[in-house]
Amino acid sequence: MESLIGKVFKLIRNSKQLSLRQVASGYISAGQLSRFERDESHLSIDAFLNSLNRLNVSLEEFHYTYNLYHQIDDVRFSEDLSEAYLSRNLVKLKNFLEYYECQMDDAKDALEFQTAKLNYIYTLTLM
Repeated sequence: MESLIGKVFKLIRNSKQLSLRQVASGYISAGQLSRFERDESHLSIDAFLNSLNRLNVSLEEFHYTYNLYHQIDDVRFSEDLSEAYLSRNLVKLKNFLEYYECQMDDAKDALEFQTAKLNYIYTLTLM
């Protein structure tokens, strides 16, 4: 499972119509910020908080947006899975199984592994 932190950060930055350079503003490079948004690198806490400050977004606001975005992703998964089950689309269900099996193999930490495993088991029970 890819990290949503950079994706949500980019969503907020784009909604405020700010460029990478405007947010980076010499504290970090625009390239480093771009890699963070693409989940190719991480930012230090200082760089992250400074970047949020440049967006005029509090940590609490970011956390709220992150959770909302994450819930939307979970709802989308549930809807797609329900649709596949109700239409008896075994191909789509098997694709979900393969996807979450790969997610378990590629998990970066225990939480990612557990999430992928639970989604895998949930999909398996519908087959």
